[in-house]
Amino acid sequence: MQYQIERIEREFSAGEIAEFIGVSQVMQRDWRRHGYLPPSEPRRRVKFGLLQMAYLGLMKVQIDAGKPPSTASGLAKWTAPLAVMQIEICPPAVKIEGIDLPDSEKRRFMYEMANRTEDEAGSRYLFFPNRQSLPKTSLPGGEDTSPVGCYSFGSLAEMEGAVERDWITGQIFDLEAFAMSLALKAGPLITYRASPEAP
Repeated sequence: MQYQIERIEREFSAGEIAEFIGVSQVMQRDWRRHGYLPPSEPRRRVKFGLLQMAYLGLMKVQIDAGKPPSTASGLAKWTAPLAVMQIEICPPAVKIEGIDLPDSEKRRFMYEMANRTEDEAGSRYLFFPNRQSLPKTSLPGGEDTSPVGCYSFGSLAEMEGAVERDWITGQIFDLEAFAMSLALKAGPLITYRASPEAP
């Protein structure tokens, strides 16, 4: 049987952002005043999409690590889509309605909906070096296109092979743990609603 699949992403209120990722409503207003968030519309409650929620969470991580808000915002904009990609393949973060799938099939379904295969490691770990840049020769696969100050890796082994630990220190951020933690606090973040296609 063929199905039509509707993807529904959860939206978050300002209070839920404060509760789930620790960005208080006062901080949200401050970031809005400084242009890190779009201005809110009069007489409308603010709602955040999944990408905005990831952006806010990653911006807070960088500010907590001592980076200035402008740098934190730039890094968060670049890394937020990678966080959403991890959420898309995190079982507690995804709810499937209309089809009864065993766990093994659910995983395959999530990867298919995310346009990825299970063989693709993706970006699980982010590395934020304390130094401003890494030498290009330290990263495999040619020239790096990420912004100065952030590199992504599929595994810790891949990171260990690329980062010269004898001369650099930095912060490692686990996107899979971020997705799992958020899903355990907030419940499903993405719902796929399946309905049979008309013959």
